[in-house]
Amino acid sequence: MRLRRLDLEKYGAFEGRSLVFRPDAALHVVYGPNEAGKTSALAAVSDLLFGFGQRTDFAFRYATGDLRLGATICDASGRELSFRRRKGNKATLVGPDDAPLRDDLLAGHLGSLTRDVFERAFGLSSAALRDGAEDLLSADGESGASLFAAASGLRGVEDQRKALEAEADALFRPQASTRRFNEEFRRYEAARRDVATHELGASAWKRINESIEALEARHADLDAKLKALRTDRARVERLGRAHRAAAAVDEGMRTS
Repeated sequence: MRLRRLDLEKYGAFEGRSLVFRPDAALHVVYGPNEAGKTSALAAVSDLLFGFGQRTDFAFRYATGDLRLGATICDASGRELSFRRRKGNKATLVGPDDAPLRDDLLAGHLGSLTRDVFERAFGLSSAALRDGAEDLLSADGESGASLFAAASGLRGVEDQRKALEAEADALFRPQASTRRFNEEFRRYEAARRDVATHELGASAWKRINESIEALEARHADLDAKLKALRTDRARVERLGRAHRAAAAVDEGMRTS
């Protein structure tokens, strides 16, 4: 997105002022003496794109309901869009006649850009530049994290990185026997050796199954023999009872 025109209709000390930017320029420089309103113009860009906050420092000349900004912007294809912004709770994007426009009118131009990231990465004021410099100096030489913090506003990245490194160091360090990972790894290795000692290999498993099959076959053979023996015993018992009965009959005949 490129800014083609910024209209400071009623904003801060401005009324009816416009900044027009050449469409073919690669760089625009807005200059002026101290207190000329450069910071106000920069803040106006943020309010224009993302809306006025609940409280504003730029309503000292006009009532908050009268604040107006306008702009013409263009996308990467060169397509232009003109709109105005008013102070309010809803429908703050308006047209030249103050008719409400869609709230998401700028979504295609801004993408995922938020106000905070815009103000810290693109709309840097003098105070923001100083804060970014302090971040650079306070990050112990970690320039990548420092630049990230200065641009995005996500401070404390270096502290978080150090905390994560300390946590990782508490878990594992090569050749350190007291770290939690090393202790758990030793327990794992001991358990693995114990499993290897007591595990049943394929050949042993095969021998046990063969032994079970042989025992089952012997059991079946013995069971068949036991049934045969029980049959023989029952026959012998019947013969014995018949013999005793026949002997008793013979004895009775002799005595009579």
